[in-house]
Amino acid sequence: MIRILLLLGLSTSLSAAQNREPSYTTAGRKVDSAYADYRSELETRIKQVHAACRTYNRVLCKPLTPTPVRPAPKGYQVLPSITVNLPRAEPPKHPRLEKTFYSWPRTLAFIERERAIMDEIHQQLGSLSKLSKPDARVVLKQIVAGALKLRQAHTVIDEHVKYNWFWQSRVDSQQSSFTKAAALLARAEKSPRDVDLARMFDVQKPQYIKRIGSTFSVPVVTDISDPAFIAVFKKAVEEEWRTEHYQVKLDIRTFSPKLPPGFDPSQNLDAHLQLFPSNAAVLTTGALRSFERLGSAIVLGPERLTPRELAHKFGHILGFPDFYLRAATDLGSSGYEIIEAVIETDDLMAEPQRGRVRASHFEQLQVTTETKL
Repeated sequence: MIRILLLLGLSTSLSAAQNREPSYTTAGRKVDSAYADYRSELETRIKQVHAACRTYNRVLCKPLTPTPVRPAPKGYQVLPSITVNLPRAEPPKHPRLEKTFYSWPRTLAFIERERAIMDEIHQQLGSLSKLSKPDARVVLKQIVAGALKLRQAHTVIDEHVKYNWFWQSRVDSQQSSFTKAAALLARAEKSPRDVDLARMFDVQKPQYIKRIGSTFSVPVVTDISDPAFIAVFKKAVEEEWRTEHYQVKLDIRTFSPKLPPGFDPSQNLDAHLQLFPSNAAVLTTGALRSFERLGSAIVLGPERLTPRELAHKFGHILGFPDFYLRAATDLGSSGYEIIEAVIETDDLMAEPQRGRVRASHFEQLQVTTETKL
C-alpha cells in the first residue's frame, strides 16, 4: 500500500513538472499584465491632455492627433514600397562591440519608468487651474511635448514585448545554438579588432551559384508580374554586391507556378515555395512582412524597403546570415536575457540600411565555388 502511494505521488509530481509552464512564459505573463495597465493609463493621460487643450489652447494638441493611416494592402502579388537609401555608414576607426539587451525585467523597468513620467504629467495637469492662462499655456506646451515622448516610448516598449515573446521561446527550444553564439560573443569581446564576421559565421552557400571569372552568376525565378519592380530589384542587388574585383549578376526568369484551384499563396507560403524549381533562388510575394529563407528564397511583404535593404535580403540568398550575434543568459525565474551584438557596423549583413559589401564576402563565395568546381 505504501509503495502504491509512493508511486502515485511520484506520478503526480512528474505530471505537475511536465505541465508547469516555462519560466520565461510565467515572467512574460506578468509583464503582459503590467503592460496592459500601462497602456490603459497612457490612454487616460492622453485624453486628459486633449481635454486641457480644449480649455487653454486647442492648437497645442495638434501634434498629438494621429494622422489617419490607411491599412496597407497585403497578400499575393502585393509589393513593398521602395524608398530612398540612407547615407552609408562610415567604417569605424576602432572596431568596437555594440550590444543591445532584451529581457522581461528590462521591459518591466521601461514600463515602470514611463508610468513614473505619466504620474508627473498627471500632477502638471492638476496644477494648470492654479495658473494664469498665459502661464498655463506655457506649462501645457511642456505637457504636450512630454506626451509625445510617451507615445514614442510606447512604440519601443511594444517592440520589446513582441521581441521577448518571440526570442525567449526560441532560446528555450534551441539552447545549443545560443550557447555557440555566447562563445562567439566572448571571443568578439576579447578582441573585436581581430574578428571578421564573414569568416566567423557559418555561411551556407547554395549550389546554384556559378562563378565565371570575377562574376558570380545567380539564377533567380520569380512570379512577380511587375517588370518595373524586377528592374529595381536587379539594379539594387547588382549595384550593392560589387567590389573592386568581384560582382554579382542576376539571371532573372519569370515563372508561373501552377496554383491549385482556390489556393491562396499568402495563406500557405511553405506550400507555395515548393511549387518553384530548386535550382534557382526564389523571389515571390505574399508575406505579411518580408522574410528570407537562407540560400533559397525571399518572400516580400507590403512594408517600405530601401534598395539597400533588398540587397541585404539578397545576401541571405547567397547564404550569408545576419552578421550580428544573438546570445542569451539564463535569468532563472525571469526567463532569459538576450544580447544582440554587432562589431562591423558598416557591414551590409550587419546594418541593412547603411552597410556595405566587403571583399571578405566575395572571398567566402570564392572559396566555396572553387571547392565545388
